[in-house]
Amino acid sequence: MKRLLAVLMASAALTGLAHAADLPPLFKAPSKSTYTCTPASCSNFYVGGVLGGNVGNADIVANGLQNSIFAGGGFIGADVGYRFWNGIYYAAIENDVMLQSANNAGVIGFQPSGFMDVVQGKIGMSLAPLFGVTSTTPSPSQGPISVPQTILANLMSPYLVPVSDVIAGNGVQRYATGAGSEFAIGGRWSLDPEYLYVPAASGLKAANMALVKLHYNW
Repeated sequence: MKRLLAVLMASAALTGLAHAADLPPLFKAPSKSTYTCTPASCSNFYVGGVLGGNVGNADIVANGLQNSIFAGGGFIGADVGYRFWNGIYYAAIENDVMLQSANNAGVIGFQPSGFMDVVQGKIGMSLAPLFGVTSTTPSPSQGPISVPQTILANLMSPYLVPVSDVIAGNGVQRYATGAGSEFAIGGRWSLDPEYLYVPAASGLKAANMALVKLHYNW
């Protein structure tokens, strides 16, 4: 009798283990994200790096980069923001914190070197309906891909900066306007060239900020 009882108990235990093996696990390891930022969709938070200059003049050939693009000083820093982009409408809010280098010798009236904080809003809309561009890559039968075609295919949206709050390290606050365009360049990355015009104020010259931003999206 005892032997029969032991056999029945062992059989029940094995049956329970078999059923347990068939049940789904209580906790699953998170799947690896395959998120990508594309010309058709890229709504998310992002962080990035900023590089640029306070343009004194556009005559790069005659004056060189140091006395043209960076005549009023150079910028390096980081930014963080959130962007909405559904393939048609573009909107973003962003905060840039940058360190500005000193003005070049002989260039006066620009804001002094130091930290600069820029808070801006961006609004834009797709140009695809105007140019008939899609985000798909042309097939070989369509011939070689031209550079302008490739650039337009990677364009998410041009945008305007209706207002931007610019606070220099010396405490001078000015309001700027500008424009830019953002491009999806592969995976989670996007490229954002931008121009901001900061009007003259408090004894400082107007600033023409030419910036290039590289964003990591998540």
